[in-house]
Amino acid sequence: MITTMTLQLVVLALGITSMLLLIVAALPPPPPLPPASSCTDELVLFSPCLPYVLSPPNNLSNTASVSCCDAFSSALNSNNGVCLCYLVRQPSILRFPVNNTRVLSFSSVCPIGEDTTVP
Repeated sequence: MITTMTLQLVVLALGITSMLLLIVAALPPPPPLPPASSCTDELVLFSPCLPYVLSPPNNLSNTASVSCCDAFSSALNSNNGVCLCYLVRQPSILRFPVNNTRVLSFSSVCPIGEDTTVP
């Protein structure tokens, strides 16, 4: 037998579910990342950074090289600078484990020239 309290709880649960669905539907979608295939060239240019960004035991350097920082600056200035996000969001894209902390540290370990702008 359904009691009044049970019926009230069902109605309340349906109301809350409806409100949550409306809130989620109203949120703007996140900006899409370019397809991984369009980032291949960008990530190949980023190869001087591999000794720094790979996880142990593959990390061969504790500092980012000049050529790595140049690749980072170039990525920021290109239309595909967002491709670096793949190293954080999809670390398996290189088929090697990536140290996300080091990828995210580029802006502090690599000097960025005055003409560098983030797209």
